[in-house]
Amino acid sequence: MKAGKAHFSLIYLSLIFFYLLSGAPRTAIAQEGFKLHFPVNCVLHENCFVASYFDLDTQIGYVTDFTCGDISKDNQKGTHIILQDFKDTALNFFVLAAADGEVIAYSDGLPDLVIASGDVHNYPENPCGNGIVLEHDGGWTTRYCHLKNNSLLVKLGDKVKKGQAIARIGSSGQTDWPKLDFSVAQNGYLFDPFSGKTTLEKCGGTISPMWEQPLTYTAFAILKAGFNIGFPDQQKAEIGHLQDYKLIPDITPDLNLWAMLLNVRKGDIISLEILDPEGRIFNSYREEATFDIERHFVYLYTKKKNILWDRGLYTGIIRLERYQGAELHETFKTTTVQLYDQEKALQKQQDQQ
Repeated sequence: MKAGKAHFSLIYLSLIFFYLLSGAPRTAIAQEGFKLHFPVNCVLHENCFVASYFDLDTQIGYVTDFTCGDISKDNQKGTHIILQDFKDTALNFFVLAAADGEVIAYSDGLPDLVIASGDVHNYPENPCGNGIVLEHDGGWTTRYCHLKNNSLLVKLGDKVKKGQAIARIGSSGQTDWPKLDFSVAQNGYLFDPFSGKTTLEKCGGTISPMWEQPLTYTAFAILKAGFNIGFPDQQKAEIGHLQDYKLIPDITPDLNLWAMLLNVRKGDIISLEILDPEGRIFNSYREEATFDIERHFVYLYTKKKNILWDRGLYTGIIRLERYQGAELHETFKTTTVQLYDQEKALQKQQDQQ
C-alpha cells in the first residue's frame, strides 16, 4: 500500500466518526431491519469477552451501560470485545463484517502493542489504530478499530458480505489489550447494538437488540486459569506464556493455581480452591476485592512439604461472586492437573527404548 494513500485513509478514518458524533440529528430510532452479525469469529464468554459496553450516560465522570450497570468507560461509544491474552492474536480470530457494505475508509501499518516492553503506543491523531469503516444501506456505518498490523483483507471500495472476514483482532492504537472496538452509527447518532439505543434514550426500559442472534450480557468473567510450577508471573499470563500444565511430576516443589479475572468490582468475593484426588480441600484462598479493576491476576501458591504429593488428578476451582442488593451473581471456572509418578514414567520410557 502506498504511503500517501495510507496517510489519507488514516486521517479519513478518524474524521468520519467525529462527524457522526457531531452531525445534525435526524432520527435516533434504530431500523428493525438492520441486524448485525457478531463481528468476531469466536465463542462469546468462552474464548472472547465483552470487556465494556456502550456508555449511555453523557455526564463526564459517569458511566452507564444498557442494563444501568457500570461495565463501560466514560464516553465509550463502541463495544470492546477482547481476547484472553496477547498470544491469541496469533490464532485465527478474524474480525467479520457485521452487515453487507462497502469499505469507505481504512488505516493500516501501525504497530501492535508489545506488552513485554511496557510501551503503550499513543496515537493522538488516530486512537483507533488500524481500522476499517464500512458503509451500509439506510445511512448506517460500522467501524472496526485496533486491528492487527498488516492483517487487513479489504481495501477502499471493496464490497463485503455480512460475516465476511475483513481483518484480525490486534492491539494497535490506544489500547493496552488485544481487542476489537466495534461502533455502529446512523444519521449522526451512535447506537448501542445490545439495546438499539443512543444516549438520548438512556438505560433501562425496553431494549431492541440489533444483533441477529441473541447475545447475553456479562458483567464479569474469568478469562483464563491454570496450574503451573513456581510463582505465577502476571506479565507472562497477559502475554499468554504462563503455562497451564496438565501433567506435573509428583516431585514438583510447588503446585500453583492462577487465573485472570475480568471486571472485578470493590466488594466482589474472589475464591480459589484446590481439591486433591479424593475431592478434599487441599488448599484454598478467599478475599474481598478492595478496588475496581478491569483485569485482575490472582493465584494460590502451594509449597511442597517434606513428603511426596499424592498422585492423581487435582482440581482447581476459581469463583467470582458479586452481590447486587440481596441478589447473588457468580461465575466460576475449573481446571485440572495430573500429578504422576516420575520414576515410574522414566522406567517405562526406558523399557520402551
